[in-house]
Amino acid sequence: MAARKKTTALLALGKHLERGLRHLRHGIRDARGAVTILRAARRAGPDTLARLAAGLSPPDVIICGGSDAAVASEECISCLDRLARGPLLPRQVWIVAPADTLAALRRSSATGVRPVVQRQGTDVIFVEAASHSGQTSLVSLRTAVASAASGHVVLCDARATVCEDALLWVAAVLERNGGQNAAREIMAVYGDDAVSDPSDGVWAAPTLHHKPDFSWTSLLAGSYLGPIVAFDRSLATAALGRLVARGVTTVSASETLYALALETLRGYSHEDVAHIRHPLGILPRGHGTAAGDDTAGIASEALEAIGVSASVTVHPQEASIHQFELQPRQSAHVSIVIPTKNAGALVKSCVHDLRERAGYDNYDITVIDHESDEPELLGFLAHESAADRLRVFPYSGPFNFAAMNNAAVRSTCGSLLLFLNNDVDSFSSRWLEQMTATFELDDRIGAVGALLHYPEGDIQHAGVVLSAKRLCQHAHYNWPADSLGYQGRIRRLQEFSAVTAACMLVRRDAFEAVGGFDEQFPDDYNDIDLCLRLRRAGFAIVYQPHVQATHWEGRTRTAKETAKDVFVARWQHAFPCDPFYHPHLAATDFRPDGLGRFWRQRKTVALAELLAGREQALPPLTRRGKAA
Repeated sequence: MAARKKTTALLALGKHLERGLRHLRHGIRDARGAVTILRAARRAGPDTLARLAAGLSPPDVIICGGSDAAVASEECISCLDRLARGPLLPRQVWIVAPADTLAALRRSSATGVRPVVQRQGTDVIFVEAASHSGQTSLVSLRTAVASAASGHVVLCDARATVCEDALLWVAAVLERNGGQNAAREIMAVYGDDAVSDPSDGVWAAPTLHHKPDFSWTSLLAGSYLGPIVAFDRSLATAALGRLVARGVTTVSASETLYALALETLRGYSHEDVAHIRHPLGILPRGHGTAAGDDTAGIASEALEAIGVSASVTVHPQEASIHQFELQPRQSAHVSIVIPTKNAGALVKSCVHDLRERAGYDNYDITVIDHESDEPELLGFLAHESAADRLRVFPYSGPFNFAAMNNAAVRSTCGSLLLFLNNDVDSFSSRWLEQMTATFELDDRIGAVGALLHYPEGDIQHAGVVLSAKRLCQHAHYNWPADSLGYQGRIRRLQEFSAVTAACMLVRRDAFEAVGGFDEQFPDDYNDIDLCLRLRRAGFAIVYQPHVQATHWEGRTRTAKETAKDVFVARWQHAFPCDPFYHPHLAATDFRPDGLGRFWRQRKTVALAELLAGREQALPPLTRRGKAA
């Protein structure tokens, strides 16, 4: 007994030492990174930025003010002042606000608006926001957007503190992506946010919101583009016209920007929308969930406009997260494919639970029998197939997950294919109905994955991210069962680079278009490779957190990395730049790196590098903190 206690104590001490050494290594790495960034930031001073920005064309800016005249007028003046102090000045500034707010601004013009007007070439134009039954109409905003002169217009929520370099960032990104050699035209630009609270104290660093790249499906799950967004002017004008025609009304600037983003950017992907991976504005804590904001209602209206019926509510723990109960318009036929060798108890539990809680009738089940000799399984399959409740697909030869699934799919007829491991059970209510209905959100969706838990409850899978250090890893792996995740991402419907085939629903036409699973990957990486090829073909991969199940991972097979070299050779270009995982998050999980306190300096360095490309006058300052 004494020896066992001593061994346990030594193991615990070893773990503490290992954890301490890991923290020390990270601390040394971050300290070195901070020194590099601070040195580079000193070289990229205001004079350098001004020189590099010479000749950039500034976009027009539209400030959306609130209805509380006293507060909103001060917010608008603050926003104007920040713009006036920036290295790039807007050509025109439009202030769209209710009459009382504009009247307060006119009374304050001597001290508030004049500094902006006096700057070269900048005009300030007031546009009264019409109202109906206490709700601010979008008509006035459409007037301002349509009247602007620039190709893109920057919309600002006056409640946010605009970073002085925000306009320069937007103009530089638009120029970089708008040249003759640009692959695609940019429809919008947004950035990260910094969130501060005066009660935190003057020395407290703001909390940074490291966002994923754009996805319309992700946008449905909550307004995340932020308070400063640049839109293509013609697209935004048309979108505002459609919103007005449908009678959509909003009660705050954040609601207005959210409704406009959903309407303007529907049908576009992250390749069409530029993401500046640095803060463009500083928000007061709780900005996105102000009292009275109904972003869930706006998301519901956007879905209704495309013919999707859904009940959209907010998460009980976090009002910025939308929850969906979808009512599918169609009843696509689903072919469920379950590979197994023996493991009768697992297969019976899987099949029983999927039927019990599917909430959906139009499906068939095919069990791939890989040379099983277990009486329990063989008896179950014989009984079920005799009753015409499932089909058995015999498979012989060495184990090859990709090959056996490809072969079984050819014997099925469903327009949707559900790849399901035999050790998945305890499904959430109406799981198959909700999974199939997810495809109706966007025609680009090619595959849908689920939130999977370990039997003990912890998170096993909540999407897959690519990493130069770990290649591919399950997002929020081993986080507690009730966690919201980083920025609520465990609970958000969203796009990812990949999802696991332990429970993955795929369009048959998409699956066939890319040639199915690659049989070079018999054990591992076959599902990730499929997802990446689907994405390369233009399909989106969506994680559906409202579909949940338990995954008894590894109960029947232990994955073997038999083709890792092939996978790395094919996809190594994608590992360092996952569009849905921020480069300023730690390499192994959704945790910010240790350089958040230096976000201003890191942003300055990245901006100088971006601008240096215009004239090749400044060599790269550092490899950290790249631009969009």
